Amino acid sequence: MPLESRNLSGGYDQRPIVQAVNLAVEPGEWLCLVGANGSGKSTLLRLLSRVLKPQGGAVLLAGREIHSLSPTQVARQLALLPQQQTLPEGLTVQQLVSLGRSPHQPWWQW
Repeated sequence: MPLESRNLSGGYDQRPIVQAVNLAVEPGEWLCLVGANGSGKSTLLRLLSRVLKPQGGAVLLAGREIHSLSPTQVARQLALLPQQQTLPEGLTVQQLVSLGRSPHQPWWQW
């Protein structure tokens, strides 16, 4: 299982928003989160993508705890493109997509 959560809980300022979530996403599988505003969809995505540290439970990526991996190791297996992102003006789609290749290339090829 490439991405898995076990009894995952988290939120902001010690206030849990997401509680006891168990989830497994297989390779090639699509996941859709549906819920009312404020129900924790974005918080869950932030927990799964290592943006937020869990208050409880764990997120596993390829069987390893995601916070024990380096940012480069995570970026080689997991990508997140936020719905609202501020991009530098004049950035082309090709340039944006090529940014996703940086974890797979030596630093001098960026």
